[in-house]
Amino acid sequence: MAYRLLIAAAFTLLLAVSALGRVAFGATPESAPHLRSTIFVDADEITFGDIFEGAGKAAKTAFAPAPAPGETLRFSVDQIQGAARTVGLNWEPDPGLRAISITRGGKLVPHKEIIDQITKALIDYSGDRNITVQLANPLLTLAVAHDAAATVRVDDIDYGPRSERVTVMLAAPADDPEAARVQVLGRALRMAHIPVLRDRFGPEHVISRNDIAWLDVPMERVDRNTITDANDLIGKSPKRGLAAETQLRVGDVDRPVLVAKGALITMTVSAPNMTLTATGRAVDEGGKGDMIQVQNIQSHKTVVAMVVGHNLVAVGTSQVALGAPAQADLP
Repeated sequence: MAYRLLIAAAFTLLLAVSALGRVAFGATPESAPHLRSTIFVDADEITFGDIFEGAGKAAKTAFAPAPAPGETLRFSVDQIQGAARTVGLNWEPDPGLRAISITRGGKLVPHKEIIDQITKALIDYSGDRNITVQLANPLLTLAVAHDAAATVRVDDIDYGPRSERVTVMLAAPADDPEAARVQVLGRALRMAHIPVLRDRFGPEHVISRNDIAWLDVPMERVDRNTITDANDLIGKSPKRGLAAETQLRVGDVDRPVLVAKGALITMTVSAPNMTLTATGRAVDEGGKGDMIQVQNIQSHKTVVAMVVGHNLVAVGTSQVALGAPAQADLP
């Protein structure tokens, strides 16, 4: 609003200056300029040459201050027609035309640049390095002139830890001491640094340290079931397909399944000076160290055994009739 009031005041002043300079241009009421179909400017001022084709000697004369980069101003037909006459331009608008829009070109400051600069100021202000900001207006845009750096600076900040409210004054570009300042509101968020999977993996994959990336998430999204330690992932397998860079919960992973249900397995039993083996079928699935039921495919007896490797289980000696022939040693 203040910027628009400033433009209005400057516009009035420019009209007065244009009127005084009318004779100097030597323009005559017979001049017949044509309104441009689209009006874009890239400078700090709008000239009559920006508005009209055939503006002659008035082409470089200022009409009004330009809008801020990336913004648009509307002027009534009466304003433009009156100003044109002060510099000797005899323009007659088309019937029905009420206003004309003039847009200033520019380029947007990246959203990440805005967030990064506010976050840096917030960290410096609060001393809390695990903090970031969430803008009240997530669609906030700031623009600068085409020939300016797409940067932003924080001129002032106010932060209430209890309310989590953040108020900052931003100016863009950062290296322009005269840049207009904009008030931006937001909320401070404390962040947690949690391990996630770098790529998508399925149940057949055993997670290694190289499979792990790190993600910053708001602390309010982390509960006791969230995996926050990489060691709780390493050596485990997903219970189902897990997406990359997604927050993980304790129930999402488990020890790798070394024996699948129904798989043919090797059953072993060890005694002093002797190891006996037989072929069996897994009644249950299990990971290393799990106790599962297995069935000897010859005797059809079912026993409990410990998973010790891929399709390999160990049967306790208490379940074996020692001293019998080798094939009978395992149930």
